[in-house]
Amino acid sequence: MQRIGITALVLFGAILVAITHRPDPDDAQYLNFVVTAIDYPSLPLFSHSGLWQDPSVPLELPIYRLHAYELLVATLSHALHLDHKIVYYLILAPMFGGMAILVHWRLAQHLIPQHALAMVVVWLVLIIALGHSHREFGNFAFVRLYQGKSILVTVALPLCLLLGLRFAEAPDWRRALALGMAAIASLGMSSSALATVPFVVAAALCGGLFGASRTAAVHIITGGFVSLAVLVAIGVALLIGMNTPSEISYWDSGRRARDGLSTVLGGDIVGTFLLALFPFSSLFVTDGRRRRLYATTTLFFLIFVLNPWTAPLLSEILDSALLWRIFWSVPFLVSASICITALAVLAANKLPRIARHTVLPLLLGTVLLCSSRLSISS
Repeated sequence: MQRIGITALVLFGAILVAITHRPDPDDAQYLNFVVTAIDYPSLPLFSHSGLWQDPSVPLELPIYRLHAYELLVATLSHALHLDHKIVYYLILAPMFGGMAILVHWRLAQHLIPQHALAMVVVWLVLIIALGHSHREFGNFAFVRLYQGKSILVTVALPLCLLLGLRFAEAPDWRRALALGMAAIASLGMSSSALATVPFVVAAALCGGLFGASRTAAVHIITGGFVSLAVLVAIGVALLIGMNTPSEISYWDSGRRARDGLSTVLGGDIVGTFLLALFPFSSLFVTDGRRRRLYATTTLFFLIFVLNPWTAPLLSEILDSALLWRIFWSVPFLVSASICITALAVLAANKLPRIARHTVLPLLLGTVLLCSSRLSISS
């Protein structure tokens, strides 16, 4: 039954992406990467800015050279003799729509296997409900899944979380390899992976260190370092080439961190609800050891990401956009989906059998009604 349900949801995710494309100004830059690679095949990749007719104009930001997703679009367009917009909007985007559902289903199976399908449905409803802000999680999902940074937020970061939790539970070279491949692929999707993937992987691996033998701890630390080696090396190189501000003011750091949170969660009651649920999600993870692992993961995010200083510090040193992009790394939607699913199950068990199946739909309907703007609305 679950296989039929998840197959239907995967198809629904792909179709939803195909029919809910929303124009976005950032495509002027990302599609230009594709067009420039196709129009200048003899020149080095990202050797100049394609936004101008003059090939001597340099790339807007050197960090764009890390992007590989747009080059994948250009390669497929050239190899299949298809218009690049067809590949960008109508082929790859729906594929990642189905993949987003599949990744969250595997994550749900890892955390609450008895109710995995219900958790995916809850996650999907939350994604639709979070449409208040242009930079909210919902507006980086199905309506803009043709952009590399949207794939990073909706697919790659949850995948890194899943692979990190699996490696922390049983560290071996196969799981370390899978985690490393996911981390590198995330960087190819968007350069924002430099500031998000390390937090996700570190949070997931921290839980495995508690109570582990010395050998297991060494494997976890080594595997985590090797998995992130490429990202760490690039990050260090970027830091060396940047001029760090001589003075950083933290007087308003709390307000700035709240602004970053409201950017990704929105300013309505749904975002506040997700933030309030986040610390309690590990209580509902089924397996005892995995519960401890996810509790440590949650604690890591609370201490190192959701404090008033990390986001302002990184935004001052690296990029102002990290004031809010850093919060992409926090699995707010996954944790809220766990809580809502578990609470619906607990409530249903106290009701007569005929009324049990109405609890979750009522909860999800309430979430949609409380949303100030749906992400799939025009």
